[in-house]
Amino acid sequence: MKLVEFCRSNIEKTSKHTYEHLMDKDDVDVMDYECTNDCGVCSRTAFCIVEGKRVAAKTDEQLLVRVLEQLKKDDEPDIFDYIKDSL
Repeated sequence: MKLVEFCRSNIEKTSKHTYEHLMDKDDVDVMDYECTNDCGVCSRTAFCIVEGKRVAAKTDEQLLVRVLEQLKKDDEPDIFDYIKDSL
């Protein structure tokens, strides 16, 4: 299961749609925290943390697209896995 983490303040300000959309997905574990210590980003833009990587966008709708792209990207096999497996 993939992990996506949100700052509660950012959910209230700019990322509520993304948060709610991901909460409905069975293959994503969504966590919200009082603070993620990303205050500079949080105060300026919609953001969350996908599998340990910060994802940000100007709008909530753009954030959702970027998060879904990141989740899909994380599902794709890494070329280094192929190389390692062939050794």
